[in-house]
Amino acid sequence: MLKTKSKKFKYKIEPSIWHSATIKIEGDTIAVTVDDKAIGKFSSSGIAHPTIRTLRLAVPKQASVDDIKVYALPASEK
Repeated sequence: MLKTKSKKFKYKIEPSIWHSATIKIEGDTIAVTVDDKAIGKFSSSGIAHPTIRTLRLAVPKQASVDDIKVYALPASEK
């Protein structure tokens, strides 16, 4: 994969407690927050491509993911 198409953000998460993560995509930009703290933002042509339907969560060890919600924001909230 080209370096211009992916980016890693290091962030230490305290284990054994629940955390809230938000991934927001606006146009060609993706932004991530964890527990309401901005972790990173990345822009790349193609993020907004209409055929993109995959979002991957990668962790270096082990994680449980629960209660996932995916929705489109109304134009007034974008």
